[in-house]
Amino acid sequence: MQHQDDIAEETGPQASPVYRQKPRPVGFEVIYRLEDDRLVVDTGRRVDTIPLSAITQVRLTFESKTAVREVYRTTLRIAGGRSLSLTNVDWSGLSGARTQNGAYTAFVRALVAAVAKANPGVTIRCGRSHVAWLLLAAIGIGTVVGVAAFSYQAVSQGAGTAALLGLLVLALACWQLMPLILRNRPRPATADDLPADLLPG
Repeated sequence: MQHQDDIAEETGPQASPVYRQKPRPVGFEVIYRLEDDRLVVDTGRRVDTIPLSAITQVRLTFESKTAVREVYRTTLRIAGGRSLSLTNVDWSGLSGARTQNGAYTAFVRALVAAVAKANPGVTIRCGRSHVAWLLLAAIGIGTVVGVAAFSYQAVSQGAGTAALLGLLVLALACWQLMPLILRNRPRPATADDLPADLLPG
């Protein structure tokens, strides 16, 4: 899968930060645009205008999907109970997806700075909630311990093939789960100090 960065801002001295993304294999491209104190979201079928001052929480998280291993997500909580999210993944139909890390990071930084300016009381969260993270960590540790115990028992009984299979599964589990656990640990942040492990370079 080819990784490619897009331009997050239009050219010109008065250009507004813009981010384009097709979030699903089937559907329309979504265009996010920062205009003064508003976030304009154009889904192709409708255009929503969200006052930045109405955004009460920003959360940055990391996910791992089948099509794209490293998915970075920004979720906005809006007064009134609404939410909105965008990721670094852009789908090109059913043929696959690509990441646009540079464009995503540039836009998210601009977005968070603008929201913090419009609403100084906004809460910026990084990673999962404490309950969700503890559950994720428990599942991850339990999986690793269980596979490691199976591999040890297989070695002690001289079952080399089973032991090798267990070690391969253990390596795969660590490769998949460790980034999810480490990057999604709950922590606060500020608009001036966003964690690099939740914003792709």
